[in-house]
Amino acid sequence: MRILFLSHYFPPEVNAPAIRTHEHARRWVADGHEVTVITGVPNHPKGELFPGYENRWIQEEEVDGIRVIRTWMYLTPNAGFLRRIANYVLFMATAILASVRTAIGAKG
Repeated sequence: MRILFLSHYFPPEVNAPAIRTHEHARRWVADGHEVTVITGVPNHPKGELFPGYENRWIQEEEVDGIRVIRTWMYLTPNAGFLRRIANYVLFMATAILASVRTAIGAKG
């Protein structure tokens, strides 16, 4: 089975949603499924890009057998209502657009 998971957070971010998503996806891969996670560039909670990442339109990597597609993000600290709303809405838009990449680049 092919599984597509959209998550605002994914390691190397260290928070409950990132860790849960990673653990679920690792388990699905271990069970023989093809897993793709669409997420943003790591920046939580300070709104600062983690070392080794660029805030580009799309970047792809593999983590523990999981295909990870990272999208551009509006970077903002975890504070301020309107900026956080903009962060989430823009992630939703880029994640939807990035999902086309999963169909184009799907294996098998």
